[in-house]
Amino acid sequence: MVTALGAGVVGWLVIGRPEAEWGEVPLALISKVVLGSEAAQAARVLSGKAWAGRATACGSGAASADRLLATPLPFM
Repeated sequence: MVTALGAGVVGWLVIGRPEAEWGEVPLALISKVVLGSEAAQAARVLSGKAWAGRATACGSGAASADRLLATPLPFM
């Protein structure tokens, strides 16, 4: 869970430290971090490799940072 939270902070920094649009954001962030840590646990157990769990936690944690944006990220 700590890995997912740390990756969430890194994701927030990468997308430019936007002002948080509060409302249901804390619930969304918490649920994404909890689901990400559960997915990391499953990846570690199913693959038998510790790095798979850490990689899953990092990916899901970084993805949780998108909930802080008022609008979706613009992709070209």
